[in-house]
Amino acid sequence: MDSKTTAKTVLLVAVPVVCAVLTVIARVHRLELPFERDEGEYAYIAQMMLRGEAPYSEAYTMKLPGVPIWYAAFFLVFGETVRAAHIAALFADISSAVAIGLFCWRTRLTEPLARIGPRTVPIVAGAAYLVLTSLLCVDGLMANAEKFVVVGVTWSFVLFVDTARVQKDSSVSPRWRLTRLLSAGAVMGTAFVCKQQALPMLAVLGIAAVVRPHVVVVTLMQRSVDGLVVGVGMLLPWLLTVAVIAVWGDFDTMWFHTVEYARAYVGVAPTPGRFFKTAMTRLSEQPLVVFALVGVAVIAFSGAVKRSTRWLVVCWFIAACAAAAVGLYFRRHYFVFIMPPLAITAAFFGTRRWWTAVLLAIATAATVQMSWAQWFTLTDVKLSRRHYGQGTFVEAVAVAEELRRVTKPSERILIIGNEPEVLFLAKRRAVTPYIYFYPLIEPQPFAAQQQAEVIAACEAQVPQHIVVKKTTAKALSVNRHAMGGWILPFLKNYRVIWPKSAPPTIDAMTLSKVKTDLFLLERIMPADSAVTTGHEARTE
Repeated sequence: MDSKTTAKTVLLVAVPVVCAVLTVIARVHRLELPFERDEGEYAYIAQMMLRGEAPYSEAYTMKLPGVPIWYAAFFLVFGETVRAAHIAALFADISSAVAIGLFCWRTRLTEPLARIGPRTVPIVAGAAYLVLTSLLCVDGLMANAEKFVVVGVTWSFVLFVDTARVQKDSSVSPRWRLTRLLSAGAVMGTAFVCKQQALPMLAVLGIAAVVRPHVVVVTLMQRSVDGLVVGVGMLLPWLLTVAVIAVWGDFDTMWFHTVEYARAYVGVAPTPGRFFKTAMTRLSEQPLVVFALVGVAVIAFSGAVKRSTRWLVVCWFIAACAAAAVGLYFRRHYFVFIMPPLAITAAFFGTRRWWTAVLLAIATAATVQMSWAQWFTLTDVKLSRRHYGQGTFVEAVAVAEELRRVTKPSERILIIGNEPEVLFLAKRRAVTPYIYFYPLIEPQPFAAQQQAEVIAACEAQVPQHIVVKKTTAKALSVNRHAMGGWILPFLKNYRVIWPKSAPPTIDAMTLSKVKTDLFLLERIMPADSAVTTGHEARTE
């Protein structure tokens, strides 16, 4: 490669790399961005774990505890703060970017590209991933579970493709190769423990272990053994999690929420077409995403890439799309799953020819320019309100501060809503393990049972303070199950202490007219006084 070509290569690669550096700077700039509710869930569970509480004892969740373990690890180093969780997400994204670059190198995606520079694909792929996974159209500034799932998926595929090189080396023992396969399966298993939506990627790895597309001559016995070893590896993290929960906590509770309720949740997705259309519109507005989608077709039919590599990348993309479509909710952060294969295809397509490299540089720069205000210009408060179309997460910070001021550390709080971030920020425990009230109002078979459990917990240990989410209280007040007649009479025993501008009591009129999303309520009567409950109200 002559000096003129080298200069062109450096110039074209510099654009994605500079954009990636700007992305990291933006992520550091947004470390204090207010938590959204999923982040609050993971943070609260991690907080409880650090206090010696087993998962599923203080907080019910349909997710396995992999992400709270990530959070807890970073809390130990950086403290129990919003900043620590966002540092964890940034670390996860950088780790995944490194793994994506190694994947490109190991699969020899660089070989047909010597004219532009064989080292450009891994560098560009890693840079593209950092940009793609930080876009707000995929909730990229938040520490959602998908980012930690991707760490396990990407490093698992790196370990897997490396076994092909190991197998061709006659000096390497079969035991060492099988150890690599076991490690690949175990690392992929950690992705499943972070979120069950990783299952399609587990399927791709399992099939690849049996088919072994990267190895030309493999006997049926070798395929069977390889598939079995990878399968055992994928099971190990889940089995370890189950064993710890069985000894430390309550296995039956974990099973109910992560399997039985999770299955019911997947079956109640409302208006999937609307969610899908919204998600596709947001993604299609990003030039780098569009460029990468074209790259999927290019790599799928390119004769310059080994068939085995094409097979793996395309299957990875299909599996990631399946993971994003689980339940047909198509939530923004679900699309983080598809970003690793898109980063790979963008890098491959963008380094095929000089003109595609120019297009890649333009698409990357344009994507960063479109995100500039969201990354740098707006304040954290304005960004949160604009992105979510509501002020709930900003208000949660103020409510948590007020809770710390008016409550004792030992006091338990009732959250009538879906805002566990309040509990984490206030460093207070919940009256009921139902930190989300979504299950109580969903059209699923366990709703009546779960409402009864919440009512029983509130009447057994009457909370002195309640945080009320307006929309949740409105939905519960007209619910056909027990809470429909319980919620408003129960709240008559409380007065609003935040915001100061709100009416003193919560009723149907307040819920309809007041613009505030969250209310903080305090009991009017002493703790030992009689309480008007919904059941008593109906019999009077």
